[in-house]
Amino acid sequence: MVRLPGRVSKSKCLLIVMFVGVCFLFSSLAMAGTDTEKAASGIHKSATSSAASKVSSSTPDVSPQEKININKADKDTLMKIKGLGPTKAQNIIEYREKFGPFKSYEDLLKVKGIGEKTLELIKPFITF
Repeated sequence: MVRLPGRVSKSKCLLIVMFVGVCFLFSSLAMAGTDTEKAASGIHKSATSSAASKVSSSTPDVSPQEKININKADKDTLMKIKGLGPTKAQNIIEYREKFGPFKSYEDLLKVKGIGEKTLELIKPFITF
């Protein structure tokens, strides 16, 4: 058993487990006489495509050509816009219900959690 001082995050644990697994795999392949360089190339390709799929899933579900009406969208629809998570989406809905529809981009700056940076990020994806 290995003891690590302090708190260890889940990502660090996962990294350690993956490292140990790869070491075990390579030692097994070497003992079996398999070309470990070729095996390493296959593992790298698999890890790269896995990482690429995670990155592509974080891109927005909306393109600037298909804008979302900020005054009509529900929480799930708002969350498709890059830069809007569940909290900001809920804040937009609550502000809209309390004060009425947004008439300009500047109105969004009145919503808790929406600042200049977020506004610039979401502008291409919204309409009124």
